[in-house]
Amino acid sequence: GKRAPECVRANPYELIDEIPGIGWKTADKIATTIAYPKESPFRIRAGLLYVIGESENNGNTATVREILVRDAVIALSLATDQVTPVLDEMIAKEDVVLYARAGVVYVYSRPMWRAESGLAEAIAAMLQDDDGEAVEAAEAVARERDRKLALIGEALDCADDEAGARTAEWAIGLSKRNGGLS
Repeated sequence: GKRAPECVRANPYELIDEIPGIGWKTADKIATTIAYPKESPFRIRAGLLYVIGESENNGNTATVREILVRDAVIALSLATDQVTPVLDEMIAKEDVVLYARAGVVYVYSRPMWRAESGLAEAIAAMLQDDDGEAVEAAEAVARERDRKLALIGEALDCADDEAGARTAEWAIGLSKRNGGLS
């Protein structure tokens, strides 16, 4: 609305949550354009969340704290002593979750923490199943997935000829019709 320019000048990083398709890089370009302070806690927080998100996009459920700080320092072009206090504040406010295991401290985004801890609870419940049906069902699903992967792998191995290519297409199609690889 009418207050949009004022809000963007106050914190351009709010655009990340408010407008679909605007991520940290775009918000940071806008911030640079309006001469927003590079050392702003809003910018550092958004940069930390961006680095965590990139780590998740690369398949990680959590980021080692030291690596998070290092990567954020690089992304933000700031010093460690500028980034660490903002991360500490995010931890204190429970914007992110800290988890230590075997001497390594990990940082999770809240949504990933909920997903991973919920999955761990579900697996623990299955393992405690008195009659073992849940464990047997999970093992059956894993065996079927392995069978489908083996079929696809064999077909792809011989996909250099026309018959192999047709077999690969058939195996992949069969897998999709039967619910994918899960």
